[in-house]
Amino acid sequence: MYPPQTSLIPAAAALTRYIAEHGFGGNYPYWYLGSTPIKYLTGPILPTILIVLKNAFGLSSFFEASYLLLLVTYSLSLMGWFVLIKALTNNSKIALISGIVLAVFPWKYFFSLTLADLPFSVSRGILPFALFAFFKTKANTKVWFWASAILGALLLLIDPTIISDLLVGFMAICFYKAFRTKSLKFKKIGVYVSRAFKIVLLATLFSTIWYTPGLWLTILANPSTGGLSGVGAILRVFSLSKAAVPVLIAIVVVYASHKFKSRFAVFLATWLFSFGFLTLFRFIADWDFWQDWSAWVWELEFGAALFVAYLFYTKRYFVIQISTLLSFVIVTLIFYNHFGKGRFISDELPPYINSVGKLGELAGPSDLVFISGSSVWWANALYDVKQVRGGADRVAVNSLWPKAAWIVRENDDGEETQKYLEELDVKYVLVHTESSKEFFHDFKYLLKWNSLGSVVWSQEGDTIYKIY
Repeated sequence: MYPPQTSLIPAAAALTRYIAEHGFGGNYPYWYLGSTPIKYLTGPILPTILIVLKNAFGLSSFFEASYLLLLVTYSLSLMGWFVLIKALTNNSKIALISGIVLAVFPWKYFFSLTLADLPFSVSRGILPFALFAFFKTKANTKVWFWASAILGALLLLIDPTIISDLLVGFMAICFYKAFRTKSLKFKKIGVYVSRAFKIVLLATLFSTIWYTPGLWLTILANPSTGGLSGVGAILRVFSLSKAAVPVLIAIVVVYASHKFKSRFAVFLATWLFSFGFLTLFRFIADWDFWQDWSAWVWELEFGAALFVAYLFYTKRYFVIQISTLLSFVIVTLIFYNHFGKGRFISDELPPYINSVGKLGELAGPSDLVFISGSSVWWANALYDVKQVRGGADRVAVNSLWPKAAWIVRENDDGEETQKYLEELDVKYVLVHTESSKEFFHDFKYLLKWNSLGSVVWSQEGDTIYKIY
């Protein structure tokens, strides 16, 4: 049982496969030239769950354990949103309709099985429980305050990128709590926002016990941007803060509007406007970079499902409900068609995987190789291959690999390519030509490889070069 070749599930399987044998200590030897600590690449929760599931149910691989975990996550997600929406609306019918609509909307299934990595999918699935805990917080009780901080920390230990969802979700609940239905104004918004930031800060500190401060410093000064000086790191803070502009615009729109009549409408508007503006801004910035702007479609689908459920309950605007549902179906179908109309679950490995196996055989346990495309995360899910790249670029420590990876794949200068290959001490390169069954054809200038190495294996558009 295997995912599609474009899925990032193999990245989680690769890390778990290693952790099951060697534990969480030290650096992961197979990604980013062995420079990155295991604790930067994954928290303790997800690999532990996969190992327990595999052993408890006698599963044959961590791929099967991943599918089982996703199934549980889908169920928990529906339960979590039901509980949260019931609390927000004080109406079981709206919560039930929301659950049904969420179950029908297709994007989350497609994205989690075809494109996303496992931590992303699992963390988004259990997000509503952290939002519910924050919803229950009150000034005169600390139980739910600490519960929401602990749940937030658990989410960060599954996937640090969930912090943006936590912040937007908490802000939506802050506006919900501050809105007064009689006066149609916001009161004590600062109190609720302050509480939200305290919880997020505590959650981050709790998770840092595992990650260490080095993780956040690495993300801040990520070498994938080419390396940063102290001044560069400060400038990067300002650059990262630009990402908050769409959310701030959404908050201003909600705060300045006087058209909302209910708290639930305020929550929904804050959620949809925030993730809507995030998606729109990124789409406008680079519409061709679908990996960037499509990351928020998952959150938009949740918001749209709640919106449709609310309209169904009020029995209004039936055309809007159907149009919203169809829009997500159409977007999902467009992506599905783009990625080859493959099966979400397959009994066979990707067709090109034998090239990765051959590479592992040639390189052995010590020689460094360069791989690109989906082969990067599939390689170590199945074999022990030391490679330049990896499956979590944002936490990579080595400062040389990002530029080298770009030169190797996209630069037509053979001499410069050879310089970086020698500096990294790369012994073998797996090149996918246009006839390869690898989905991502990253190598732009194929002819340069004839002067850089000798062909030691070639089959069905996949060629392995031994570097001179």
